[in-house]
Amino acid sequence: MHVDVLGLENLVGDQSYILVVNHLSLVDIFVLYGFLRRDLKWVIKSELKFVPFLGQACMAMGNIFVDRKNTDRDVQAISRASASIKQGDCVIFFPEGTRSRDAVLGPFKKGAFRMAKEHNLPLVPITLHDTHLVLPSDSINWRPGKVTMEIHRAILISTDVDPSQLSNRVREIIANSLELMKEKQLNL
Repeated sequence: MHVDVLGLENLVGDQSYILVVNHLSLVDIFVLYGFLRRDLKWVIKSELKFVPFLGQACMAMGNIFVDRKNTDRDVQAISRASASIKQGDCVIFFPEGTRSRDAVLGPFKKGAFRMAKEHNLPLVPITLHDTHLVLPSDSINWRPGKVTMEIHRAILISTDVDPSQLSNRVREIIANSLELMKEKQLNL
């Protein structure tokens, strides 16, 4: 797999960020770990706690488990985990809540945007392109290919920001990036 990284300069120094990423494939995790050059904490569904080895590894790494069926528990888990974030850590959210099975960007949940507001951390949208072509959802058949990780400019958070408006803004940035890439590929 060849990976092109665009916009790495948008992650400055040892600043902590909330990273908001579209989710197409299990490959996304490898791309983010392999090419962001940051200490990462993940916000992941609590069901993964019980997957042998993976669950224990995620707990040992200090990742944040959320119960997607209980918003109050989600908020509490994120608040508790926020205290353990040290300078330079980035927290990754897949705001769609799961991988897209059809490569269409789904609706965004609000946890990333609430956390950014609560802790006054800048948000960085990241668009992953074509990872589903290398490893389709619900498959173990890896294919050769080229993927792109596009790191957009940070969005600074103000105390009066509305998480819903912020969510819409970030979703629009990622959706526009996906559309532009699709147009570019059609014109090749």
